[in-house]
Amino acid sequence: TFDNRKSPAEMAGKDVSASKSVAEALMMSGLNWKVEQHSLIDSKSRLVVPGIKHNVRDYDGASLGIVSNSYKVVQNSQGFDFVDESLGHQGITLATAGEASNGKKVWLQAEMPEMTILGEPVDPYIVFVNQHDGKGGIRIMITPIRLWCKNQMNFAIKKASRSWSTQHKGAVEWKMQEAKRTILGANEYMKALETEAEILAKIKMDDAAVRTAIETLIPLPKDSDNKRKLQNAEECRAELMYRYKNADDLNNIRGTAYGFLNAVSDYTSHAIPKRMTKDYWENNMIRLASGGSMIDKAYDIVKVA
Repeated sequence: TFDNRKSPAEMAGKDVSASKSVAEALMMSGLNWKVEQHSLIDSKSRLVVPGIKHNVRDYDGASLGIVSNSYKVVQNSQGFDFVDESLGHQGITLATAGEASNGKKVWLQAEMPEMTILGEPVDPYIVFVNQHDGKGGIRIMITPIRLWCKNQMNFAIKKASRSWSTQHKGAVEWKMQEAKRTILGANEYMKALETEAEILAKIKMDDAAVRTAIETLIPLPKDSDNKRKLQNAEECRAELMYRYKNADDLNNIRGTAYGFLNAVSDYTSHAIPKRMTKDYWENNMIRLASGGSMIDKAYDIVKVA
């Protein structure tokens, strides 16, 4: 289960590494569609519902979200056009692209040059997300991937931000400014991650400490009479411990806080959920990139310890 893996983005999206521009990447991934805004008609009165619009995908009419009249549509080509200014700088190239929630969220992933953390190769990636459901705008997130195991290693480091948002303005000056901010932010986060990994690798955790951390991370349901929930929680605990004890990529860091965090990353990146939905991997990729995941909780646990 630990060999020949794909990263969360590779499982969720399409390879666009041959593309030289955002326009090419959108074409290759089938994301070169547009958002249309339609009026909503009351089913009884047959009158237009005031104050709101319905965002739909142009080629199939798929519903993307109900938004206010003041909502400004930012098409995929517009939302990502500043990314073109980053391509080529410091070796940045496009990697994958995809969508989640049936087009409500669309993303591009760019790759930075490989770096080394604790003697291991790590690929830094930047994920750009454009949202069409009215619940978010354009977000930029740093998502490092350990090359060997394809686990996503991004957790909230106080010294450096791993994500931020931006508003599309269209001006050339803005595109260049946003491109520079993206590169600078990614470099700052990766430097902070390298330093933090060195600290975490020095924090020792025996099996008892790992077991306690797992129990804190995956609590048993409060309604202990629910046998299904209780069994699910116990199985999740057992699977996380199995990954911690058996993953080959942890041989050099097992017994440390960094090793435990990597086991959690393995679990969140690759474990098959108890309830698999058709777009699970797509949504999971966005969840992991966005942060606030189990990895962050595990990081807080080992830092306190």
